[in-house]
Amino acid sequence: MKKTVGIYGFGRFGQLLATILKPDFKVVAFNTSDKSKEAKSIGVYYGTEKAVLKCSNIFLCVPISKMDEVTKKLKFKKGSTVIDVCSVKELPVRHMKKNIQQDINIIATHPMFGPDSAKKGIKGLRIVMHPERTSEDRYKFWYDYFNKKGFNVVELTPKQHDKIAAYSQGVTHFVGRILDELNLKHSSIDTEGFKKLLEVREQTTRDSWQLFCDLQAQNKFTRQMRMDVLRAVQKISAKLLPSKVNPKVLTVGIQGDEGSFSEQACKELMKKHKVKKFEIKYLITADKVATALAYGDIDRGVMAVQNSVGGMVIETIESLTKSTSVIENIHKMKAVHCLLARPEQSIKDVKIIRSHPQAIKQSKKTLDKDFKGVKLVSARDTALAAKRLSKGEYPKGTVVIASANAAKLYDLQILKKGLSGLKDNFTDFLYLKRR
Repeated sequence: MKKTVGIYGFGRFGQLLATILKPDFKVVAFNTSDKSKEAKSIGVYYGTEKAVLKCSNIFLCVPISKMDEVTKKLKFKKGSTVIDVCSVKELPVRHMKKNIQQDINIIATHPMFGPDSAKKGIKGLRIVMHPERTSEDRYKFWYDYFNKKGFNVVELTPKQHDKIAAYSQGVTHFVGRILDELNLKHSSIDTEGFKKLLEVREQTTRDSWQLFCDLQAQNKFTRQMRMDVLRAVQKISAKLLPSKVNPKVLTVGIQGDEGSFSEQACKELMKKHKVKKFEIKYLITADKVATALAYGDIDRGVMAVQNSVGGMVIETIESLTKSTSVIENIHKMKAVHCLLARPEQSIKDVKIIRSHPQAIKQSKKTLDKDFKGVKLVSARDTALAAKRLSKGEYPKGTVVIASANAAKLYDLQILKKGLSGLKDNFTDFLYLKRR
């Protein structure tokens, strides 16, 4: 008469395990959601939770993150053997030893295959085993059984397993999900290597998102693996950056146009760092500075990060969250905001004030007092707004907030100086380099 084996958890892997065990055992399956149709199609008995717990040998096929919850509530038959199949070993084993009665045998396993990889047969597929808390004869029974079925049995402690798996299974699933995020598709010129990459993506994404998250979060070694992968990507990417046209000249990208406060900060930083030969690229926005730095189009970047009146520069903060750059220096500089107009314009004719949101924010007290009711319009940059005003690109009655340098550069008159209303209006500028 065949021995009865229970399978607690009848998802994709539980069903695969049932087909493997069915020729040699009477299999009783149970799942918290109804899987009776799946059991019938495989030809195994679908029973109650109680029926499975009466078995002398029970395979726990539950998600890694559910092991603590499940093993706390289950009461197994005295002297029975519980075999887990989790893809992570240390944490599930700890839960089983803590929660399962002391008179229950525990064997830790990790079948290194799934429904997709077992389609061509199970011979030669690996299964990791460890006798965590069991008699020698119980462990030998299952060790010999898997050997006879054609599996390649590898004996590892839970810690040994997790260390290795983080850089084999863990990295495979991590890369597979990255490939999926890239939305790669077949083309008419696919290479064999590319086809293999698509196979990795297809194989790993067939598994549930919960399994992926459990593999990454429940194995303490995978965090270091992910950091190593990201560092490797950055290192290889750095080797592909363009060579400098002139190695003797430092190229600095700034958040602003000619005549901006960023330009002034850049020149002061060059003096501070004793850089004599440099060229400035006027990239206008923080995002463009961060991108140019990452692409290797510039050697350094300068952008405003906070002001004593206006607070944090949100544009810069957002660009830094997507950036791989590091801060080499923080430069504090006094910023004197001026109201600039075309030569023929009078302060009485002001209808619209344009500038960067930070400049408007820093000038709010003066604007509320002296220009109440005047329309305030955001611009990408103070100096760029001054340039466009000088070219006559704005409607009549428009003035801008920018620096005195911008007024001189673009032949504009200064209607009012020191709009912040403070003697000490300072802005912090970041001096960035590539990681």
